[in-house]
Amino acid sequence: MLVVTDSAADFAPEQLEGLKIHVVPLYVIFGETTYRSGVDISHENFYLRLRGGEMPRTSQPSVGEFVSVYRELAKQDPEILSIHLSSALSGTLSAARTAAAMVPEARVTFFDTGGVSVIVGWCAEMAAKAVQAGWSLERILQLLNRIRDKMFGIFMLPTLKYIVAGGRVGHLKGLVGSLMNIKPIMAFDLKAGTIIELGKEFSLRRAILAQADYIAKRFSPGSPLRIQIAHSQNSEGVTILTERLKSLFKCHFLPPATIGPVLGAHGGEGIVGVGVAPMEIFEDLA
Repeated sequence: MLVVTDSAADFAPEQLEGLKIHVVPLYVIFGETTYRSGVDISHENFYLRLRGGEMPRTSQPSVGEFVSVYRELAKQDPEILSIHLSSALSGTLSAARTAAAMVPEARVTFFDTGGVSVIVGWCAEMAAKAVQAGWSLERILQLLNRIRDKMFGIFMLPTLKYIVAGGRVGHLKGLVGSLMNIKPIMAFDLKAGTIIELGKEFSLRRAILAQADYIAKRFSPGSPLRIQIAHSQNSEGVTILTERLKSLFKCHFLPPATIGPVLGAHGGEGIVGVGVAPMEIFEDLA
């Protein structure tokens, strides 16, 4: 069995060591030039472009790209597990399904993670580990459903500038574009596949720390948790949130992940977010 995902998944490099995960890139567009996220433009260069004042857009992979990937992979193994960002936020999964119908030699099973960033990354990572361990497809899907059911993904936006410019304010119920100085705290509703507003702060530090308070409402103090912080050029924010989480839980930290262009295009620099789930979910693949 082979594992496919898309570049809405964010990983730390260490997570990918020894794993076989095929990543289909989404596009990031600056002006008239289109780049494949993570292929034609690195995370570092993407944020340099942002700093220069350019406003990017994003686009999903084409059906044809998925056809090419599935057709090529089917030559190695017809069993493919394709894991993607929320279908409520992007047409990527729909394009993948359409493509799979055009590649009859591939038996493609799909999983909608309901989120983006490390949520997609964890699902792809654990699926690849389970494949290595010889798990059946049914057992892997049970694990992925459990991750989606129990995982909590939360992040803060340092500015609404990119959300407003991209016309995505509709996803942020209760926020208005005129309040450009607020720092909204957002979470993923993984069952609905949507983003919801939890609160807002006027201080970057407070917005970062508030994430730990929301996590503490979901998990008991001292709980053993698998945790990964993701950020867009905000290592100081990573340190602040790490120390706060250490004081609340028994933390099993993954190395921080850099937020890629897919989410960075809609949130800009300075984002700090975190994915959290009970450690017990992952014990069989420790």
